[in-house]
Amino acid sequence: MEGNDDDVSGQLSLSNSPVKWLFNVSGLPDEGRAGQIEAGEEELQLLSQKLQEELNMEGGALALQLSHLVCTFHISPYEMHRAYDAEGRLISGKDIEACRGTFKLSVKYQTNCVVSLEPFDENISDEFLQDFIRAGTYHIRPQQEEDPGSELLEEDPPIVYSRGRIEIGPFLYQVLSLAIDPNPRKAGTSFEEDVSTHKDDSELEGRRPSPFLVLKDYKHKK
Repeated sequence: MEGNDDDVSGQLSLSNSPVKWLFNVSGLPDEGRAGQIEAGEEELQLLSQKLQEELNMEGGALALQLSHLVCTFHISPYEMHRAYDAEGRLISGKDIEACRGTFKLSVKYQTNCVVSLEPFDENISDEFLQDFIRAGTYHIRPQQEEDPGSELLEEDPPIVYSRGRIEIGPFLYQVLSLAIDPNPRKAGTSFEEDVSTHKDDSELEGRRPSPFLVLKDYKHKK
């Protein structure tokens, strides 16, 4: 698949992020280029609203308010001849234009305990790698039936970029949506403790079941 820079077939699916945070990789030197993102008040609010909406899609009652988001990163040219996309298809080519980013993410936010409903603060601190490839510089073919026996399948799929710019916002939004616990519990609180506060089951008769107890068996789809 060779073509123009607008072709993003095989791209890792990214969530509909309310922020973009573009990073220019045109003319990227061999030593790479560093960058930093610090979300402003309006961006934190937009991210909080979108994440809360997405994480509550299956009937959850999660409250979420980000108060801090800083991401420092360094992106350098990376020699890549093949990789696998999110659907397990082989990405290959002689002249793939690729780069690799090392990211350090720090996030602080307030959420609510699904047992006691009490608000409490949470932190995310993570370091990770992510590869990026320029659209139109590679081919895609279906994965072969035989096991390729490659560690490539264990790596995160590369994200496709075009016009010499990487959208860091959607990528970080996806990281956040996977990192935030949709069923947060404040330290020292458990469903068992909550249920044991009742002397016997007869006290629960005639009462409407708490929707937060139902969340005990909720599995967030990632």
